[in-house]
Amino acid sequence: MKNLNGKTIAVISLGWLGDTIINEMLCCNIKKLYPDSRLVLIVSKTFEDLGKIMTCDKCYSYDKSNEHKGVTGLFKLVKQIKKQEKIHTAILTHTHERTVLFAKLLSPKAIASLYLKNYNPLNLFINKHYKIDEKEFFSTYRGNFNANMLRLLCNNYEIDYKTNIQIPHEEDLKTTEKFKDIIPFEKDYIAISTTSKQEANDWDINEIVNFTSRCELPVVFIGTGRAHDIAQKIKSYNLPNFIDITNKTTIMDTAVILSKANCVISVDTGTMHMAYLLNKPTICLFHQPIMIPQWYPAYLDNVKILVGHKYLDEKTKKIIKLKEIQSTDVLNLVNQLRSK
Repeated sequence: MKNLNGKTIAVISLGWLGDTIINEMLCCNIKKLYPDSRLVLIVSKTFEDLGKIMTCDKCYSYDKSNEHKGVTGLFKLVKQIKKQEKIHTAILTHTHERTVLFAKLLSPKAIASLYLKNYNPLNLFINKHYKIDEKEFFSTYRGNFNANMLRLLCNNYEIDYKTNIQIPHEEDLKTTEKFKDIIPFEKDYIAISTTSKQEANDWDINEIVNFTSRCELPVVFIGTGRAHDIAQKIKSYNLPNFIDITNKTTIMDTAVILSKANCVISVDTGTMHMAYLLNKPTICLFHQPIMIPQWYPAYLDNVKILVGHKYLDEKTKKIIKLKEIQSTDVLNLVNQLRSK
């Protein structure tokens, strides 16, 4: 494909936090390959703050539940973007019908994406098809997978694994001021996130309590929803180093708090991906081993992994525990990472 310097490239990622932030590798490589291009990032409204820390020239948010709800709302967003941008190439990293249609309405000369399943007629809009077999798809780290889509635009390009997440100084100051009476920013502390969308991925509350009681550092507990309920139960143990900030953080707050932590412990969720992209020593807790190849960045030396095994029984709707991640193993890894 011809040189895209001077052109506008749109990366469209309308998935969850983890799905979105791992596109940092793709975005960095776009700017490395085409430094004079204009890079536009389009994300879900909930994660619009990522536009302040990820590599891009402009970020637009898709508010599908309110302002951009339905077909009328989608056309409204398209009109807003086309008024400001002349998009030459769109790269779709979270492929579904709405995203393909959205990209086509932006009128780019090229759309790069996986094909939709079942010979969907919308595939006719995808003129840069990323071909990958199912086995390779499920065995490739998703950050690498998305970055490799750049080879549709430049065949011989070698992907650079470096990323460049940057927290604006004013956002750092804002969050530090907001939590200065709760979090000891001037000292070492551990940030921990133990819940995700799927309850089967959660770290066991008894292991969290055991870890916190034996950890010599303050443990800052991050999360929303179910994490808040778990935090209230942990508080009943009166652990002096347990700091609960559940339901109190924005995406930007979370980024700042992770960036200042000595080490981050997280189950497989967006917080985990944000932590290692901030170059923080990170311990990834996986309770579904099948997800490891897609979501564990094995190329990073300061990211370690512990594996349990749990799943949701579809008949009984109960979580079956085959193996729980032990607090002793987590504590040992924390000490290893801190000693480096």
